Amino acid sequence: IRALLEGVIVHGLAARAQVPPPTPLGSVLRGANGVSVQAGDKVWLSISVERAKSLQTQRHGDWSDQMSFCLDYPGRVVETLSSPPRARISHGSLGTFLWNPSVITRAVS
Repeated sequence: IRALLEGVIVHGLAARAQVPPPTPLGSVLRGANGVSVQAGDKVWLSISVERAKSLQTQRHGDWSDQMSFCLDYPGRVVETLSSPPRARISHGSLGTFLWNPSVITRAVS
């Protein structure tokens, strides 16, 4: 056991398998101020609740009160959809929602 513990402590654990990044699903969308948005991007939705509600109810799905917690909280674009343009964004434990791309104010690939 001592040799095993010493091997783990001194040499560390074996390298973990690298998971390839997911293939982007969907097309590139335009967010607020022309921000380019595609699947895999880390995004921010830095707008007011009233403005987000207004944008969401314009052909982009419904509004859920849980969505307000996602504003000013970074998320990850899981998928982009067209007709109408929408972005499925995961906000971790807050949930995954379909957003109007006009609410996305910043994106980092």
